[in-house]
Amino acid sequence: MTNKNKTMFGNAGVLYVYINYGIHHCINVVTKGAGYPEGVLIRAVEPLEGLQHMSHRRFQKPLHELKEREVFQLTNGPGKLGQAFHIQKHKHNAHPLNSETLYLEEGSGCGDIATSPRIGIPNSQEAKMYPWRFFEKDNPYVSKSPKR
Repeated sequence: MTNKNKTMFGNAGVLYVYINYGIHHCINVVTKGAGYPEGVLIRAVEPLEGLQHMSHRRFQKPLHELKEREVFQLTNGPGKLGQAFHIQKHKHNAHPLNSETLYLEEGSGCGDIATSPRIGIPNSQEAKMYPWRFFEKDNPYVSKSPKR
């Protein structure tokens, strides 16, 4: 445990926000609980509300000016998602996910769930091929699958 990752060792149900490559704010949901550093990286979401704000944050232009591919790229990667939702480490790290301003809620379901190896972990030896990436199959908002 370090000062940087101590949130992952804390209570479940909060965000662990870290900065990747010095610029991208990425989010994990802490899942296990105190003393067990386990979480789930949120790589992408299908945005349902606030797309106008996301468009300005990601592309500095209004939603109606985006090309179709840009709309799908609003939140299709962990850094893009952080930018679109204006996630900031100093403001959102350890933020509980049952507050009025930031929360998870049960959805109405989705299509078929697929798995693939995780993305962006080249130094993880055999773990880089574990099928620990879960996503809705054929959803256009999902970030690209790794090459096998």
